[in-house]
Amino acid sequence: MRLSALLHIDVVDEDGKALGTLMDLRCRGGAMRGQPRKDAQVDTLVFGAPGFVEHIGIRRAASCEVAWDDVVRVERDRIVVRRTQNERATRSARRK
Repeated sequence: MRLSALLHIDVVDEDGKALGTLMDLRCRGGAMRGQPRKDAQVDTLVFGAPGFVEHIGIRRAASCEVAWDDVVRVERDRIVVRRTQNERATRSARRK
């Protein structure tokens, strides 16, 4: 699966609560000048409306983020993340 296939799918917590749409992936060892790298590692998922504003470059936003380590599973049409991590990410985004 290509990482780009994950973009724009729903992010939900373990209880099925919708958190937003995946807008961006932050990686280490990403593509160089359009060439794929097999050693790229996803660090962070950026989702929701603030993530969209940041993704399109309007401004740096207090985005909702989840560490890749907190992904429970990736399904065909959604990404399920640990509830406790999302609660911390959402509270952090609201304080900024």
